[in-house]
Order: sequence, then structure tokens, then C-alpha cells
Amino acid sequence: MNSEKLKNKFKNEYKDFFRENNKVFSLPLNLNWVSDINEEYKGIHIKQKIPLRIYVWVNKIKKHKIIFNKINYFDINEDNFIKEKMVEYSPVISEIKDFFDEQYEIKNNFNHWLEFNILAEMWKWQGSGFISILSALLIILYKNNYNEEYFNIKEKIAKKSDKIIDILNDDNFYNDLLKTTLKINKYIERPLSIVNQISSLFDWRYPIVSFVQKNYKTQDPEKIKFFWYRINDLNEKIPKIPYIPIDYWLIYTGMPVSSSQILYSYMNSDKKENKVLKNISDFFCNDISGLDDNDKPSFSIKFLNKKSFIERNKAFVEIYLSLMWTLSLKILNNFVDFYKKPYDEYLSKKFLENVKKISRFNLLTKKCSIHFKKFMQEIINNFKDSYLDLAIAPNDTMLMWWNAIFAMNVEWNRWKLLNTIKEINKTNYWVKLTYANWLDWVEKRWLIVEQDINDKIFSEFIDNNSLLLIDSNWNKKIIWNNFFEMEDYKNWLFLDLTKNKILFNWNKLTSKELKSQNTTIEVLVKLLENKWDYISNKDLSLSSYSTNKNDMISKIIWPLEKLIKLENNIYFKIICTWTISNFKIKLEETDLEIYIIKHLN
Repeated sequence: MNSEKLKNKFKNEYKDFFRENNKVFSLPLNLNWVSDINEEYKGIHIKQKIPLRIYVWVNKIKKHKIIFNKINYFDINEDNFIKEKMVEYSPVISEIKDFFDEQYEIKNNFNHWLEFNILAEMWKWQGSGFISILSALLIILYKNNYNEEYFNIKEKIAKKSDKIIDILNDDNFYNDLLKTTLKINKYIERPLSIVNQISSLFDWRYPIVSFVQKNYKTQDPEKIKFFWYRINDLNEKIPKIPYIPIDYWLIYTGMPVSSSQILYSYMNSDKKENKVLKNISDFFCNDISGLDDNDKPSFSIKFLNKKSFIERNKAFVEIYLSLMWTLSLKILNNFVDFYKKPYDEYLSKKFLENVKKISRFNLLTKKCSIHFKKFMQEIINNFKDSYLDLAIAPNDTMLMWWNAIFAMNVEWNRWKLLNTIKEINKTNYWVKLTYANWLDWVEKRWLIVEQDINDKIFSEFIDNNSLLLIDSNWNKKIIWNNFFEMEDYKNWLFLDLTKNKILFNWNKLTSKELKSQNTTIEVLVKLLENKWDYISNKDLSLSSYSTNKNDMISKIIWPLEKLIKLENNIYFKIICTWTISNFKIKLEETDLEIYIIKHLN
């Protein structure tokens, strides 16, 4: 599955999404070769973009609040897109909204506010950095709307060949994004992966390697040091175009789960351990309490003593961390060797062995759902004697619920794994192939400005015959060349620039109501561009109306005011002042909704 396949199959979903908006940015999701969202993990991360994206659009609104509206996400089991409220989609999104409310709404006095909507090509609770990447898009779109210099796409493209670590050190945009994310982490008291954000925010087909300084959680966000590299930055012998002799896949295990639930269980594990400790102590406490420490059984000293118990747990964590650090560095070394000389069979074997070890270490040291273990065992049983050629690992080493990564030598046993998935489907319908590099290709692109009407950037789903609908707040929306689609717009004034006509209450005005519709349209458009401010008659095209104040009032302003008052009884006032030949006009604030319709280009 990839973006192109979804766009071809669900054209109407994308078409409806893009026509409802002004500005859309997108970022790709990630595959995690080596990563762990557990804060205890401080080894290296190796992530690779996959061709599945999150699209976020933003529109300006008059309401004095930020709105997190809808998410339209692809559900692989339903084979369709499903709409849901953003704050109900994930509890973390609701907490991020609270952060925006507190940090931005209260402190800033903006003349407009924002509404966010999402289209996601990954279904609910599937990982791949979804929430972290979404938060990056929200931050970028939010800040870009109030400061157009915050993110300059052309400037970033110009730097794309630079080393990531050099860009991060010199670029205010990336620094601000990282620091804002750290502030969100602190606010919501759970980790959003900065690693996922940066991995998506740089182009190139190579995986991204990253790590962070020790004890970063206790540091001032302004001073924390992060380190990122494309794998080809690490060795000059690696070619520009990557090739790896490995097929790799993401397969959905059929087990959705919220990362919040799993993080909560880890955060509260100490409390559970202490309860176990107390229960066991109660079993024997009375009988052994009178013994000297030298005479007490060893298990009571090592286990029932709270201090020793905590130290033993810490030692166990250190063993896990040492194993994972060593393994992550071995896999990194495998990647570098692979890309330098991809046709070495020995390197392929070593890489697959190390990926297998990720699962072994985690099954011993981490919580894993029974469903995930059963899923892995079914795959192994179906592969039988070919299992030696197959490596399986969780897509996140802490969360053994979601997608699993499968790797094998290129073109070996593709048919067998596909048949295995079909076989498992007979008893577990929810198991699905999410992504395969040989079917869906490797993602190179990073952040894409999919649409920005103000800059005349339009999505591929916007038809050339489309029209642009602009309201009195200068918000823009794309519509088809068909007024029947706009029948909900009652009691509003439409200025049709495509035909130089004015419609009011869906009635076309004639020369009886307005002497010159062309001039009236021009005047109203100018007034809306300079909302509630005066414009000079010198700013209008040369005509009797623009050179004579009395003509302007008697033939343009008064007839329009009279018509609107008669039909709607809405306050509508255009002030015209100064001399006969040198005058200025202003539209006073009104509740009348005025819309402009014009050609898209």
C-alpha cells in the first residue's frame, strides 16, 4: 500500500478533502529499524520513511479559538476512509489541543483563528510515528499562518544536499520545532518522538540515524543537543542512489492499541512491583523477622529488601540497554556495509540475524501481547524450513502489538510470505500487508506543500474548471463550476467575477437594481481587500462613478444599501466622504456575508 495507490482508488475522498481547504502540508510516516519510545532507551535510532502520508489542512476562521475538527483516516480492514472527530481519534490529540489553547490562544491577540483537519493514510493506533509527525505538521502550519517566514520551503530545498547535523545547528526552523515539541512533551507528560519528526522532515531515500545527549530530559530545552545523519553522510563511499539486497515488509498483526495505554502500564510498573513485594513480604514477615541478617534466607535479603529489589531492577534495565545499544550499532554497521557493497551474501545473513535478535531481546525483557506472540508463531509455522531466511521484529521495540517488520533476502520466498498472510487471514481476518518495499517503493520525499491557494499551488485533484470562492474574511475555498453545489448559501451577496454579475438571495440583479454591476463589483472587491478601511477613488478604474462623488453615491452606494435593507434588513453602510472629485469610501463592519467567485487561475 502507498499514497499513489490510495489516491487512484479513492479519488473522491482526496478531491473532497482538497476542495475544502486553503493550505495543506503533508509528511511521510516511518518504519523503525531500531527505535524505542521508552525513555530508558538512549541508544541510536534508525528510521526510514515509507510512502504513506499524513495530510493536515488549515483554514482561517472568525471564531476566537483554535478548532481541531475532523480526521479522515484509511482503515485497511474496512478498505475505506472513515471520518471521526480528531479529539476522539486519540487522547493525545486532545492533550496537544489543550497545549495549543493554553500556549497560543491566551497569549496572542490574533485577528484570525485556525481550524485543522486531517487526512491520514494509516489507520487508527498503528504507530509508525503517527502522533509525533502529526504534531510537527500542526506546529509548522500553526506558526506559518501567523509568520510566513517561519517555514520557507524553497530555502529548505536549497539546503537538501547539506548534512542534517549541519542544517540542524544552523537552522532556526528546526531548532524551534524541536524545542516546541519538547514543551509539548512536558505539558502532556508523555514522549512525542522528535526522532520521528526529523526523520520525516528531510528528503533522501536513505534511513536516518539519530541519538540524543545523555540525561536530556533534565536539561533546559534550549541547550539539548540532538544528532542526526543520513546513512550516506557517514561514509563517502556510499552511492547517491541506494540499493539494498533485502525485501522488507510491514504487516499489521490485527491488534490495535493506543500507545498511551502501553506507556501508562510502563509508567506504573514500579507501583505494581512494590505491591508484589509487599504481598510476598507479608507471607513470611512474622516468621523471619526475628532472625539476624546473616541468618535470613538469601531470597529474603535480595528480594524482600526494598532497596536491594530496586537495585536489582536497575541492573536488569542496564543489561537490556547494553544489549540494545550493541545490537543497534551492529545493525547500523550492517546498513553502511550494505550500501557500500550490496551483493555480499554474508552481509545479508548478518543483517537478518541482528534483526531477529531484536525480537529475542524484547520478548525476554518487554511486555508483549499474547496476540503478537501467536501471530509470530503462525508465521514461523507456515514458513517451516524456510524460517532461517526470514527475520521478524516489532515496528517499535517497546510496543509489540501493532505492525511487525519482516526482512528477507531480495526476491527469496516472496510468494511464501504472501501465501502465509492469506492462510492466516482464514482465522484472523485483520492481518494485512501494510507495506512492502518491492511493491510500494521507497519514499524519498519529505514535507510537501500539497496546496496553498494564496501562492497558487493547487493539488492534482483540483480540476482546471474549478472556481475560487472567497468570503468577506478573505478565506478561500475551491468549488466546481456549478452554482447548484452552493445552494446552502442563503441570504448572501455573491459577486460573480466570471460573468461580471451580482447575485443576491440567488436572484441575478439587473440594471434596474444597480446601474453598473461592473463598477459595483469592482468597488466591493476593493473594499473587501481593505476591510473596514477607506480607499481612494483614485484606486478605482476610470469612469463617471470613480470621478464624481455624487454619481458614486446615487448610482452605486444608495441602490445597493436600499436593496440589502429591503430584502434582509441587515445593517449595510458604505461611507463616502471628501470632495466631489477627490473622495474616499469605506465599508462599515456588517453581518452581511459577501462572497466573491472567480476563476481559479
